[in-house]
Order: sequence, then C-alpha cells, then structure tokens
Amino acid sequence: MYSKEVIKLARPVKCKYCNEFSMLDDSMTIVETQHKYAKDKFDPDGKKIRKKGETYSKKNKVHKKCATLFQKKVEDTKIENENWDVLCKYIEKLHDLTVIPKSNITRLKDLRAGFETKNGERIRKWRTGPDFSLMLDAYVLSELTIRNSLKNKLDGSNDVKSINYCISIMIGKLNEAFVRRRNRERQVQEQKLNKEVTIIEEISYTPKKTNSNDISDFL
Repeated sequence: MYSKEVIKLARPVKCKYCNEFSMLDDSMTIVETQHKYAKDKFDPDGKKIRKKGETYSKKNKVHKKCATLFQKKVEDTKIENENWDVLCKYIEKLHDLTVIPKSNITRLKDLRAGFETKNGERIRKWRTGPDFSLMLDAYVLSELTIRNSLKNKLDGSNDVKSINYCISIMIGKLNEAFVRRRNRERQVQEQKLNKEVTIIEEISYTPKKTNSNDISDFL
C-alpha cells in the first residue's frame, strides 16, 4: 500500500487596495483595521451574542507598496461614515423621523457619488459629488427656508416627497456652503502663517445665474 501525500499549493491572494493577485510572500503585508458591527446578532435561542457598535479587528492582506494608501483609504472611509451618521441624525431631527426613507437615502448617496435620477434613470451629472459634511453645511444654511416650506407649503409632512423637496432646497445652497468652507480653510492657513486674520463666518456670496441644482463650482 502506498500512502498519498497531499501537497498544498500556495494560492495567490488579492490585495485589499489595488485588487491585484499576488503570492503571499515578502511583497505582501498584513494591515489590521478596526470596525464596528452594524447590527445586533442573536443565536437560535434569541440570546444576543453580538451588540451593535461593538468593535472588532480585521486583518487585511495588502502589498507593502499599497499599505500606506490602504490605511489612508480606511481612515477616509471612517470619516465619511461618521459624517454620514451626523447628516442622518440632522435630517431625522429636522423632519421628526425615526428612520429616513430608503428612497431619500438613495438620493443623498447618489448625490455624493455625482449622480441624479431623472425619470427613474440614474444619470451621472458631476465628476464627483459633495461630501456629506458639505451637505450638512448646506442644510444648515437653508434650514430657515426648509422650515418655512414645511410649515407653509408642505403642511408639516415628512413623507418621501416632502423630504425630496427639502433635499432640492439644500442642493441649491451647496455652492455657497463650499465657498464658505474654502474661505474658512484659507483663513486658517493664513493664521498658521502667523498672519493676523480673524475668521469671518459671514462672507459675501453671489451665486451664478444658473440652475439652482448646479454644483459645478466645487467639482
């Protein structure tokens, strides 16, 4: 009788950053990242075995040359998710909602990606969309107009149609929000250069005579 020796061949692994396959050798490294569970998990008996918000570690295989870029991408994604959470809480409070309707969430995320929807079709309108933090700034700038519209035009409704109406108002303030952000950044930079500059929140802003949904100024 002859015994068969099982030979395990090395399999290539995919880099989590560039998605290229390589052998797990000296060209690869492992970057550990921290994440939070998105929801609770229960066992078959109904006992909670995982709590929403708990952190867990994940080991990611990446090329050594991609490690720094991967870590930056992870950090940028973390900030993006945090800004999204803040924006959602603001909208929920503004419209007295428990949960934002799915179609409104889709519109906001499409806007972030540079898309708009017309006649049920998702169309790319901008190279890249405004980040969630800028959307929040635009909401704050347009809050008085939104509240007046909710009271006088929308009868206090918080359905999908009313929320979409208010999103359109917010979009009309994106250019101004971006100009204000750039102005603050410029003045902060000047302060770092030891120049005596006072950060002024109220700035002069003259919108272009274009469609109110045009956000090309900052793209």
